[in-house]
Amino acid sequence: GLARLPLDGGPITALHAASDGALWIGTEDAGVFRSAAGNGFEKVPLPALPVGPVVGIQGDRDGATWIATSRGVIRVGAGGDRAWDEERGMPDDWAQSLLQDSRGTLWVGTESGLLRREGERFLRVPLPAKDPSVRALVEAADGALWVATPSQLLRSEGDGFEVVPGPEGYASDHYPVVMDL
Repeated sequence: GLARLPLDGGPITALHAASDGALWIGTEDAGVFRSAAGNGFEKVPLPALPVGPVVGIQGDRDGATWIATSRGVIRVGAGGDRAWDEERGMPDDWAQSLLQDSRGTLWVGTESGLLRREGERFLRVPLPAKDPSVRALVEAADGALWVATPSQLLRSEGDGFEVVPGPEGYASDHYPVVMDL
């Protein structure tokens, strides 16, 4: 049967199916919930970071779960619970997208650009974009990282990124969100 969620705070904004079968649910302003072994859902206690709307949830190969919010990024589980925001080592904490690639690198798209996790830090990655706001990230089967900004599509090439020309006849200066390749 279906379990009813105790969501007093607002709509669901992110979903993640974990490798252990658990369903993680991010909300606009009620935090994060996790399915609890057939016993409905439990609220996930998060490290000290004001949780804004949850925009993405991603499991990593080490067993941790990463939660991207409009106030920063949170890791729970393996490696210890921790939060990052501008005061705790992120160049920009307005996360908009999240991806761990096949090599294990965690990428965060933010309002002002692309970040890459190295150790316990997040470093800015230069993009040749008119508008640096990274709305969506996806890894292609060939390992290339695709980045969607409001007006451009970029693809990783060597150590950097290149702008991909829009389709012929595509008049809009805005790309829809890239979901999967």
